[in-house]
Formats: sequence, structure tokens, C-alpha cells
Amino acid sequence: MKESYFKGKKKIVVELPFGLGDQIMCFPLFASIKKAIPDSIITVLSPNKNSTTILSKNKFIDNIYEYGLTKFSYFEIFKFFIKKFYKLWYFFKKNSFDIFIIVHPNLFRTILIKLLPYKYLLLNIENVHKTKEVLNILNKLGIKPVYDYSMEINDNKDILSKIGLKSNNYILLDVYAQHLDADPRQWPYFIELIEKLQKKKKKVVIAGLNPAHKYRKDIIDIVNKTSLEELLIVIKNAKLVVAMDSGIFHFAYSLGKPLIGIFGPINPKERIPFNKKLKVKTIYKNKECSPCIINKVNIKCKNRSNPYGCVKDIHVDEVMKAIENMP
Repeated sequence: MKESYFKGKKKIVVELPFGLGDQIMCFPLFASIKKAIPDSIITVLSPNKNSTTILSKNKFIDNIYEYGLTKFSYFEIFKFFIKKFYKLWYFFKKNSFDIFIIVHPNLFRTILIKLLPYKYLLLNIENVHKTKEVLNILNKLGIKPVYDYSMEINDNKDILSKIGLKSNNYILLDVYAQHLDADPRQWPYFIELIEKLQKKKKKVVIAGLNPAHKYRKDIIDIVNKTSLEELLIVIKNAKLVVAMDSGIFHFAYSLGKPLIGIFGPINPKERIPFNKKLKVKTIYKNKECSPCIINKVNIKCKNRSNPYGCVKDIHVDEVMKAIENMP
């Protein structure tokens, strides 16, 4: 490692970005540290149960501390500092961490830096995307990156049988972007894609979250119906996954599944895993106005001549061709 003061520093605690997909993009941080410092003890801070579920699947993380922030908003952060922060402070004090790593900077984490006890801070100050932020941290440590994004799950086939599925005989479609109507990542042609897949006698499963979703009886519809644990099992056993830039996109490659990503307002180079062994195909039109999403995703399209053309110009036949050509 570059700096002599890291010698003998074994107890490491890490605060990650809030999004589940963002956390998976940070997984190489843990694989890289463990390879360079095998006897290090890595503790990761988790804001809530969903994050804990994802982080618990990473074999390089030794401990997880869930500090209880259900939503990343100013009001929830205020409540956290009033009601729950003292438990986190005591946890830090009790464990005497050698290094506190913060991957993604923001006001919440700036406050944590000021108030929590630790020996040394390793802070990424560049607000870029997560892969670059991880590389910034590893560069400061003098550690070469290991691009291991894998999750290890208990593959409970009973979950599949309850849904009416068999392993490796269905295509999973992620049909809803995170912010629904306010999210420019939403691809508008999933209904047409389902029809074409049905004509090809392909078994289709649709997943995602949308309180206004109208359930379909002609396909396996698990929208709003599974826990995160169950969803991971369905993804793990899919033959192929088609997703937008969403949590499911990141879950799929983390579970080693063949994956087609539909990208519009985000450049896929900022999202795809840096691991050539993973089977990931992205479709992206590279419009003049794209990428328009940096950090905030619930934004409106400002292209008046061709609103949402970055996703609308990705046609169903192009996605079908990608599906048919996927090894």
C-alpha cells in the first residue's frame, strides 16, 4: 500500500451509497481490499433491511451494521440523528475502527465524519459515478482493483415452484423504472416486447414495483409480489434478464445471468461491470442530449424536438434481436 500508516490497520468500516444498484457497483472495493489485506475485517454500514439483504450476499464483507434510515430525505435524516445516531456512535466507539471509508460524499456523510469516533478517514471527495469513486479509494490505498461483483444466495427452488417456474426456462423483464412517470429511463415498449416473445413461444416473467400496476394473467406476473430475497432467486434462475438501469439490472450481473440493458438518459459505460466474463449487452442510442442524468434520476426530458427519444428510439425489434443473439 502507498501510505505507511496503513500498515497494521485491519479494522475497516465502510459507508456506501444509498441505492442498491450503487452498492453492487461498489462490491469490487471489498474484493480488492481482501485480496490485498487478507486478514482485514470489513464492516459495512447498512441504512435499512433491503441494503442488509444485498450486502449479506457479499462473501468479502465480515460484518454489517444496520443503522436504520428507511428513506434518504432531509426529514428522515433529521429523525435519525435525533433518535438513532447515538447507537451508531456507540458502535464506532466500541469497535475502535482503524479506517473509516466513505465512498460517496454528501451532507449526511459530512456530519458523520464530524461526529463519529475513528482513527483515520479515507474519503472520496469526487462526486462521480460509483465505479470511479471506488477506484479513487483503491488508488489512495495503493490497491489494484479486483472486479468481483458476485452475490452468493441460498437458491431455494421452492420459491420457483410456488410461482410456477422452473430453472432456466423463462425470460425475466424488469418493466418499471424507479420513479415511474417521473423517470426518463422508462422504456415504453414492454407490452409489444411481451407479445413478440409470446409468439416465439418464450416463457415471460415480469417484475418490478408499481402501486398502479394492473396484473396480467397471460404471463407470470410478480410485480409487487415478491420479497427482495425471493426476487433474487427468480433472477438467479432466469435464462435471460432484460432490464433498464435499475436495481434488477445490477442484481442480474451480480448473480452471473445473461443480461440485456436498455439505456437512454444514462451512458451504460458508467453502469456496466468491469468484468468481461459477465454476459452483459447494452442498447444505447448516444443522443446529443444524453446522458442527462448525473445523480438525480427523477427529472423531466428537456429535448423538445424529440421528447424521450433516447428510449423511444430503441425499438422492439432491436431488443428482440439482442435476445435472440445472446449466448
